[in-house]
Amino acid sequence: MKKNTLTILLLTVVALFGFCDFAQAVRVKFVFPQSVSLQIITEVTETKYDNAGLQIGDEGISRDYFSLDNPSEWVDLEDVNDLREKYEFEGGDLTIDDRHHELKIVYSDGFYRVVSYRYYWNYKRNDDEFEGDITDQVVDGATIDLTKNFPAEYIVTVNIVDTDGTPQDDVEVTLNPDEGYNYYRESTVNGKAVFTLQEGTYHIYELGDAYGDYEIDETIEVSKDMTVTYTLPKLISFDVMINGMTLAQIYDSRGYDEDNNIVRLITTDYQKHPSTRYKGGKVYCRLDPNQEYRVYCDLFEGYKRQDFAYVNGTTKISDGSTIRIATFNVQTDGEGLAFPRDEFAGNSSYYVFVGNPVRLAAVPVGDSKFVCWTINGKENTNAMIDFTVKDDITTATAKFSGEIVNQVKTADSSIENISVVVDGNYLVLPTDLDATASLYATDGRLVKRTGVVGNKINISDLPTGAYILSLTANGKRQNAQFVK
Repeated sequence: MKKNTLTILLLTVVALFGFCDFAQAVRVKFVFPQSVSLQIITEVTETKYDNAGLQIGDEGISRDYFSLDNPSEWVDLEDVNDLREKYEFEGGDLTIDDRHHELKIVYSDGFYRVVSYRYYWNYKRNDDEFEGDITDQVVDGATIDLTKNFPAEYIVTVNIVDTDGTPQDDVEVTLNPDEGYNYYRESTVNGKAVFTLQEGTYHIYELGDAYGDYEIDETIEVSKDMTVTYTLPKLISFDVMINGMTLAQIYDSRGYDEDNNIVRLITTDYQKHPSTRYKGGKVYCRLDPNQEYRVYCDLFEGYKRQDFAYVNGTTKISDGSTIRIATFNVQTDGEGLAFPRDEFAGNSSYYVFVGNPVRLAAVPVGDSKFVCWTINGKENTNAMIDFTVKDDITTATAKFSGEIVNQVKTADSSIENISVVVDGNYLVLPTDLDATASLYATDGRLVKRTGVVGNKINISDLPTGAYILSLTANGKRQNAQFVK
């Protein structure tokens, strides 16, 4: 083929593709939604065949990308005629297949290649991909409206507040669509997480911040702009003292930093483990103020973990409070068992909340007889007592001997009526006592008898109903009525 013939054919290509300027790029304008960053791609495919029509080697594809952040601006696209600079046009035959926008070149050595081009657009948001072919629409000076290719979208605002109604920042909100595996995640600013979503059903499974993850499991139907509000427990802080030492003193003595959070909480039903964070000598967490918790304090020595304090009993935790954890030692003198413990004639130490009662029981072994409990120097001859912990360290010793010991008898005296308060599983007395407590049903049946050292009696084993309490101490009797 002569060179002037080749030139004529190339000009024919220009006319077929609608490009008026032989050497310049094509100017077009795209219209698309404001919320989208569009990407325009020029794709050139080159495939080489032999003279029998069989493909030789792999198909080669090259792409040029550029992004548009603002709609309705004029942009320059590469002129298809610039492609001729990338390939050799010397020799061979040139044919044109306008329907597929292909340039076909057959070489004199019996081989030919097919070169095709395509213009298209795409965008990706939250793992959703959309794409459209604009090859047929690319004409110099054209305006190409792509808005019809985008699905309708709505603004969904998720408000996060605490139980006081205060907006919560830096809370991560996660939405999952009812169909598909994608998820949408935003963090709150000024208490708001703003999503741009297509119509459909979405699930809010959890909220999360620096203090833990909080299950929500709610469903919202998106068909318009909307606002929803969710409430997290109030963020509170509290201090912990163990055997009279604050957490800050314990951290300092062991060389811990704030990343080493040794405090863990668990609800009384063992179902929820609220997350805690230690910072500046305080423990921070989001808690239900009406819920009681058990506390674990874990300290680490090298690679070995040690449970420093598993706390017996429960306590309510409020903002600014101090949780005092005390050591309670139980031991025996003689042949017998002392509870709470499960060893024979040995020592047992565990941790309790200061202000909680501890039930102690002494059981003789063999021919031995129970003599008395000695707690911080004071004796009590009841084998089972509810002792209210007041000190950081308490030692209770159950004494056994071969002698039969008479229990304290009630002396004749006037009976005093007192008032008591039921607090959950405990009966709270107006003052500390060292006494024997007898509890009767309204029909006169004795339903419980226990010793009391302190101001609390454990009534967790009593069914719901009305009762009469009779306290005997120092030869005097005090009575009270209560309802559980």
